Order: sequence, then structure tokens, then C-alpha cells
Amino acid sequence: VSGFALGVDIAAHLAALRYGLPTVGVLPTGIDSVYPHQHRGVAAQVCETPGCALITDYPPETVPLKVNFLRRNRIIAGMTKATILVESKERGGGMMTARLAWSYEREVYALPGRVDDIRSGGCNILIGEKIAEPIYSLKALTESLQLGSAAETQTAGDLAEEIKTRFTSVYGEKAAEEMGIIVYLIKKRRQPTIDEIALQSGLEYQMVRSHASLLELEGIIGIDLLQRCVLRHR
Repeated sequence: VSGFALGVDIAAHLAALRYGLPTVGVLPTGIDSVYPHQHRGVAAQVCETPGCALITDYPPETVPLKVNFLRRNRIIAGMTKATILVESKERGGGMMTARLAWSYEREVYALPGRVDDIRSGGCNILIGEKIAEPIYSLKALTESLQLGSAAETQTAGDLAEEIKTRFTSVYGEKAAEEMGIIVYLIKKRRQPTIDEIALQSGLEYQMVRSHASLLELEGIIGIDLLQRCVLRHR
């Protein structure tokens, strides 16, 4: 999902079409117009491909006004479970989309660059502000997003049982079982907070927090500044 713009946007759409993946372009114009004009051929391919689409919330004959480009970013951020920023100056549409995604409690990733590269300034800022996770390898990114051949195939129940078996001898049967419950809920939901896990599991908050800290030390989960929990690479 992207704004159908020049550069990485259109490259991603073309790759998706080539490999039979669903792809969506969000237009800043009416559905009867494509901007930039040189992407009209790709737009036709998208419209003809099952599972793909061009969408807009503007009526036909709407011209590409600057404000429309910014407004459509909320749709891109809202449609996706994660926003990836590959390159951006400190200000720009990509930065706006990333910040919107973060405000929607979506995942945000950014490709870090040299500190003296103006085109990486935005990415570095988002990473520094803990809004975006740095992309340090494609394998780690696809595992984190559970995509393609790196997708998680183990069920939540199997994973919980594995955790229980693994840590019973280390932390005791009761604690290991509770850890399994915590991991089960993290896998079933995307980025639940410590509070949400305690509420859903019926376990005491301090106990969940303590177990989650141990799981983080063991490299099983990660906990961000907002207390959201994610499974680490397995």
C-alpha cells in the first residue's frame, strides 16, 4: 500500500504485480486520474489484477492539489499493519505517514542512514525518537512482520507449551505456565501492552510485568517504551 508515487512506491507496486502479491495504490486525485501520469500503465495493471486496487476518497475530476497528497496519507497509515520509511528528509509526506501510523498504534520501521545524509534525516529522527524500529536486515524485518517464507508457522498453543517446557526447570512449573500464557497472548494479538495481557490473562499486573521482563532477558519477547510486547525472531 502506498501513494503510487515515483521511486520506492512504484517499485514496490511493480514487484507485487510481478510476484502475484496484492497491492493497493492510494490516489490524491479522483479515480479517473492517475498522478504522476507516467504511472497510468501500472495503474491499469493494478485495476486488472484480482486482489489489487486503486482507491481514493476524492470525487472524479479532482486535480492533484498539494493538500490532497497530505490528506491521503492517513489512509495509507490506517490500511496497513506496519509503515516502512525507506528514505526521507526531516520533513515530508513520508514522515507524516509514519507519525500517523504511530498515532494509530501501528508498527513503524525506518531504514537508518548516515547522519550527514539529508535524505536519511527523517528516518534517523524517527529511530532516535523511538517511533520507528530500525531495519538492520531484510530477514529480521520479514520475521518481525511474519511475511513470506519467514512467516511464523507455529501455533500460539504450541508456542505456549514450548515455553512452559523450556522454563519449568529454570523458574518452576507455575511461573513457566504463566510465561506460556503471556507468550500465547502476545502471539494471538499484535503488540498487546502489559496492562492488556494482565487483563486478558487474569494474572496480576506485577506478575505479568516480572515474567515479561524475564522473557525479554531470554530473548523471547521485546518490550517498547509504551509497554507493548512483541515476539522476537524465532
